[in-house]
Amino acid sequence: MNKCLGIVLAILAFLPLCVAAQQASTVPPPFQAVPMLPYRFVSNFFKFPKRMIAGEATAVAVNSKGHIFLKSVCEDVLGISAERWLDLQAEGDSF
Repeated sequence: MNKCLGIVLAILAFLPLCVAAQQASTVPPPFQAVPMLPYRFVSNFFKFPKRMIAGEATAVAVNSKGHIFLKSVCEDVLGISAERWLDLQAEGDSF
């Protein structure tokens, strides 16, 4: 009985240390401001074929040759819409 009481008292003595350690590790790091990325807005940069009406773009990629790949929901003059990858030149013209 004395041995069990000693174990219980030892656990109770170390319990505040465990709680303090858990509380110290849950403190969030201080807020760090996100740096502003420089950009410039170019109106009507992409020039789509005349038969195509561009919708919203879901992805943009650029390869080593400067070609711009734009994944966009496009609609043609017949009203058929589809998601397409467009290959554009660095100047924004379509191939």
